[in-house]
Amino acid sequence: ELHLAVVDMGGAPASIHAPLARDAAQQSLLLASELGDAMAAEGAIQLTYDWDFPLAENTLDAACRDLLAEGAPQWPPLLDLATGNAELAATRMEEWARLDPGSPGKFERAVRWGLRALELDPSNLRTSALVATSYGELRRFDEGIAIACRMSDLTPEASEANLAAVGIYAQAGQKANARKIFSQWEHQAGNRYVSPLHLAIAYAWLGETSQALESVCRMLQDKHCASLFARIAPYFGPLHALSEFDRLLTNAGIAA
Repeated sequence: ELHLAVVDMGGAPASIHAPLARDAAQQSLLLASELGDAMAAEGAIQLTYDWDFPLAENTLDAACRDLLAEGAPQWPPLLDLATGNAELAATRMEEWARLDPGSPGKFERAVRWGLRALELDPSNLRTSALVATSYGELRRFDEGIAIACRMSDLTPEASEANLAAVGIYAQAGQKANARKIFSQWEHQAGNRYVSPLHLAIAYAWLGETSQALESVCRMLQDKHCASLFARIAPYFGPLHALSEFDRLLTNAGIAA
């Protein structure tokens, strides 16, 4: 799970950590063949790295039958998204998160639950990025910028923190501020590994299309999990209408 998380957070290429995750999961299954958490990890690799959806579905189905496998239910909704079944994915995600189905839309829920989480852990980058980008989708830019900038100030070298700030400034029409954050990020990053996913999103919102598409190519080559949802992900919004973006995904085997 930690190997998968490193990839998901953009800390290193999937080509390095997915095989290590697979080895760890298979070693666990040799010791306990019905361990749901290990099956879930193996199914996650089949889904996010092998892109073998039928095999991943079977493995994750078995993992979810282990009621003690707390992490298993998070993966079937991602499989639904990868195969274009967004409505079922949303329903399953809500069931898994035990959210109130009568509450407002998804981005309002993301803000509400994210802010509650930040009360417990104010320095959580992933949650801060989620809240900031959700504010952006709601066009509540001032609130989103405030959270994104606080996060960027706390961790000026973190790709995800700066990505959120770049994206929300650009969406708000403040391209100069977005470019300033991006330049500072590049300086802080130095020779450190930066996920092509993060670069693709930042370049897309900055309007630097050729560099965004080049980063998308690298993201697809590394088989980053986000590739599976690129056609519908809001963070790739500026690229969705581009024929070259569609061609890249189609050639990589990402179905329309």
